[in-house]
Amino acid sequence: MRVAILADIHANIFALERVEEEMQKQRVDIVLLLGDLIGYFYYPKKVLDLLDGWNCYTIRGNHEGMLKEITANSQILSLIKDKYGSGHKIALEELSLKEQKYLIELPETRTIELEGLSILMAHGTPWDKNAYIYPDCKQDVLNGFANYQADIFLIGHTHYPCCYHLENSLVINPGSVGQSRERAGRADWVLFDTSNRSFRFMKTDYDNSQLLTDAREIDSVDSYNYRILLRNNSV
Repeated sequence: MRVAILADIHANIFALERVEEEMQKQRVDIVLLLGDLIGYFYYPKKVLDLLDGWNCYTIRGNHEGMLKEITANSQILSLIKDKYGSGHKIALEELSLKEQKYLIELPETRTIELEGLSILMAHGTPWDKNAYIYPDCKQDVLNGFANYQADIFLIGHTHYPCCYHLENSLVINPGSVGQSRERAGRADWVLFDTSNRSFRFMKTDYDNSQLLTDAREIDSVDSYNYRILLRNNSV
């Protein structure tokens, strides 16, 4: 079975469409989504519509958690917009109540079995959805995974791809589809083959010129959303 592991799409439809094209070429059977479908960028409805046709398991990220907070207290929307841009405001405007409820009620973690492999999906870590596991993570932090049972731990949140081989398990962070913090104009994800238990970090280029225009017009050239789209940008 060929499995695509995706995280942190962040309403970037341009990146997601290119990843879908590549997944079709790679004959992907199932997709595991590690949260943050929304936030930062501007196409939450198109992203959900595209994902609706996929065979996938999905969990909630911290940006879906923010959506839940906003629906409970609309006054914090301006604070979130100041820090993360207009993505949540657009999600509230574009998504139906049913779609918002779907995102808010996604599980924070999920364990699935695929061809004899136990896979635990989490956004940050199994113990904290907001925790960051970076490529230079210290061993004392990684020791936390020993408190959970799984052959493979899948995490996102940092937007940096990395992996760790632990004593009895593997930790994989595929990086971010929608907002790579290594290089703009590239969607990072992982292709995993359960038949031989091998995996490959995939780096799919996409044209982010329209997204740059949107970020400039919606959030301004001084915003993080605009500046991150220029990081080592080859487009």
